[in-house]
Amino acid sequence: MHSVCAASHRLLTFFLLTAALLVTVSPALAQLPLSDADAQRTLEECATHMKHNEMQEALTACDLALPVFRASAKREREATTLGNLGLINWALKDNQKALDYFRQALSIDHEIGERRAEIASLNNIGGIYADMGDLKKAIEYLQQVLPIARALGDHDAEGRTLFNMAVSYANLEEYQKALDSFQQLLPITRADGNRGEEARVLGNIGTTYDRLGDRQKALDYDTQCLAIERALGDRRGESLTLNNIGLIYTGLKDTQKALQYLQQSLAIAREIKARGNEAQALHSIGNVYAQSGEKPKALENYQQELTILREIGDHEGEAATLRNIKSLSVD
Repeated sequence: MHSVCAASHRLLTFFLLTAALLVTVSPALAQLPLSDADAQRTLEECATHMKHNEMQEALTACDLALPVFRASAKREREATTLGNLGLINWALKDNQKALDYFRQALSIDHEIGERRAEIASLNNIGGIYADMGDLKKAIEYLQQVLPIARALGDHDAEGRTLFNMAVSYANLEEYQKALDSFQQLLPITRADGNRGEEARVLGNIGTTYDRLGDRQKALDYDTQCLAIERALGDRRGESLTLNNIGLIYTGLKDTQKALQYLQQSLAIAREIKARGNEAQALHSIGNVYAQSGEKPKALENYQQELTILREIGDHEGEAATLRNIKSLSVD
């Protein structure tokens, strides 16, 4: 309940930039050598299957098209097909095979000077490594994206890559590097005029400062985040940011202010029927009371939280809350 990604605007979702050409292969076609035109139609069918999450059918289509594009030296289409095969195998949980296809696509992208496709391939390889838990390797590929995106003036790719890098650094607990990436992202987000994204970045910066022990700066950024969420009417985000501010005051041992913000968070969560948010607020309130030695109130909140966690099937959270309850009982 206290991870860096606790709030909706918090970390740990990898954004992907794919080069896929989003595409039913007839039984007759599958038995015959394909012409270039047939291969192109098959590639389009592959993308259609991918859109509908029909990954085995998509795999069959792309496997048919790939040798045709290779034989006819259609390098760009070959790279697109390889990228699709990477995405398909990733969806089918065969990360190693996906990685192999993405690397082949990247090599061709680089060879033929398809810079935007190169960005997509690098991001996808980074995403695969992140899925495999090799965050240092993920960052290595993401870092290669930035100079290309900046040279192209592709602020969207630059911003998404900076976010992915920040996520990876945060998971490695390299919070200063995460902060640097978020700080570079903030002006890009502001220039785009997407206030919701700006709020999310501000919240992430606040969380990162909190991890670095600078609670005043954490409060400054969370307060900016909260103002935007209120202006946008983002009640779920508001509830989560109020919870985060409450956690900061908990760390500062300011029980009154902590409870003030956490009770607001809880009220909004109940109003919008966001059960996960409600459980989080109850957990945080329980922690405040436990910290201040008010065990009955702490247990009351933990018990309410436990009921919700069981209801929504959060087994990891349930186990953590049971440990909290047990620790209070032992004391």
